[in-house]
Amino acid sequence: MTISRGDLPYEKGALEPFISGRTVDYHYGKHHATYETNANKLLEGTDMQSDSIETILAKIVDDSSKAGLFNNVAQVWNHTFYWQCLKPQGGGRPEGKIAGLIDQAFGNFDTFL
Repeated sequence: MTISRGDLPYEKGALEPFISGRTVDYHYGKHHATYETNANKLLEGTDMQSDSIETILAKIVDDSSKAGLFNNVAQVWNHTFYWQCLKPQGGGRPEGKIAGLIDQAFGNFDTFL
């Protein structure tokens, strides 16, 4: 397996006005892509180049000699997770237990904001 950031789950401008298409393009198209490129270069020729991101991270987390590889692979995972946490028209008021905890701590959701 080659490290891949995958496709965005939405169009680059879909998060506007909160995150601009230009910002998404920069962070996904350049920043995230650089971590992907660097990770693949560092994995080239190793016994880990076919492993999943999670397996690679587990294998090298405590190996300081692999800090550069760890940082690049971890940033691909981190950014991929970030993009998956966002969605167009997302957000809204929390429900369930978290809503109760916010109300308990802040009085209500509007005060929390």
